[in-house]
Formats: sequence, C-alpha cells, structure tokens
Amino acid sequence: MKKFTVIALLICALFIPQATMAASYDYPADTLYSFHRYITNREFNNAFYCLSYAYRSKMNYNSWVRGFDSTISSSVSDVYVEYRSSYYTTLNYVLTAVDYPNYTTRYRGRATLVWEDGMWRLDEIHNRRI
Repeated sequence: MKKFTVIALLICALFIPQATMAASYDYPADTLYSFHRYITNREFNNAFYCLSYAYRSKMNYNSWVRGFDSTISSSVSDVYVEYRSSYYTTLNYVLTAVDYPNYTTRYRGRATLVWEDGMWRLDEIHNRRI
C-alpha cells in the first residue's frame, strides 16, 4: 500500500502543470522559484529563510551573501519532482545564472526540500555545470 501511494503521488506531481505548481505555497517548487527570485532581487534575507534550519546552521550569513556579489540574475526552469512525500521532496531543474559582466552559466540541479514550520525549505542544493 505504501509503495502504491508513493507511485500515485509521483504520477500526480509529474502531470501537474508547472504554472499550477507555482501558484500555491503548498508546492515545494514554490520555494525553489522564490529562492532564486529573491537572489535576483538581492533580497538575501528572504532567500536565506528559504533554507532549512540545518542548512542555515552550516554557514555564515554574511559569507553566504558575499557569494552572490557578482550575480545579476538566478532563475530555474524545467523543474520536475523526482520524489515527494509529506515531509521530504527532491526536485530536479535547470539553473541559469547570469553574473557580472553578463556571463551566463547553466547548471543541472537537484534540490532536497523538507517540510519545516509549515513551509517547504531547501535542505540540500547540488548544481553541476552543463
């Protein structure tokens, strides 16, 4: 029964249009989209709180912010759910980062999110240049 539920959730998640997913804060992809929008808008405090407590505890906020000094924009596309449960989700995506002086790099990314304090938060982020 448990295996059937996981498969059913995956099938539903894969066939929900992306625009619908981004319209509700109940979907993990919303956190991923918001995180990158906050980075682009230089709203680093908001972006930082898209991260889980465990993730945030591993870094110094000011050092983390300095890592975006040359960032012009950061956006994700082709987001799809690899796995989703009530408290844990894995998303795959393509990240496009534009850095000063207008240098674009694309990455294939994978993010793990956890349900924490009534919202999805990024717990792990792995990006590989493509």
